[in-house]
Amino acid sequence: MRILMTNWVYLPEFSGAALQCHRLSRALQRQGVQINVLTGTHERGMAGPDRIDDIPVHRVLRDVSSPIGQIRYFRAMQSFIRQHWRLFDIVHTHGFHPRVNMLVSKI
Repeated sequence: MRILMTNWVYLPEFSGAALQCHRLSRALQRQGVQINVLTGTHERGMAGPDRIDDIPVHRVLRDVSSPIGQIRYFRAMQSFIRQHWRLFDIVHTHGFHPRVNMLVSKI
């Protein structure tokens, strides 16, 4: 099984949802599940591919200080999912991403 986890932030940026996502990802990984994380970041230097505890992480820049920044963030999330949707069996969203959820349900 191949799962894409989506989250508002992910380690080393901290939130309760990020910690829960990481713990769940590690537990599933130990059971042989392939995990990838798609998340946002407000740190320009952190955007792009990364790896945390052998979990592939892709961060997109999240600037929610303006409506245009919010649109860019959700478009980047959607773009990643559109390009890679065949690589995943399940998309597990941590938190509320309405545009991401709508896109995934359509695919």
